[in-house]
Amino acid sequence: LFLSLAFSISALAYTDKDVENELVKSVKDMSVNLPYETSEVKIYSMVAGPGRLLTYGVIIKKYSATSISSAWKAQRRAMLVNSYCSNPSFKPFWKDSVTVSWHDYDSNGAIVLITDVSPKDCKVR
Repeated sequence: LFLSLAFSISALAYTDKDVENELVKSVKDMSVNLPYETSEVKIYSMVAGPGRLLTYGVIIKKYSATSISSAWKAQRRAMLVNSYCSNPSFKPFWKDSVTVSWHDYDSNGAIVLITDVSPKDCKVR
């Protein structure tokens, strides 16, 4: 369901800028696969930075911003946190303290939900 990037930093000590530079390279490579669609969502953008941040632009296809309940939003956040914390493809992100931000919009461009997930959201693994 999610595009994840493969990146790694070989140095033991690295800066936010080092991580951002690696994210920029990976996003450039992965952007050729966009847009990525399922029956429920369309991932149309990925942006690296500033620093240890990766942002996905997502269109939620089946709902409008006004019809989405707070229960749906809580379920969406829980699913994104679970994916970030348990999906092996996201492991480099939480190991390198990268925050992943999903900006969800409806098909009319109205903001539905912004979900930021970082290593602090994960239990010790």
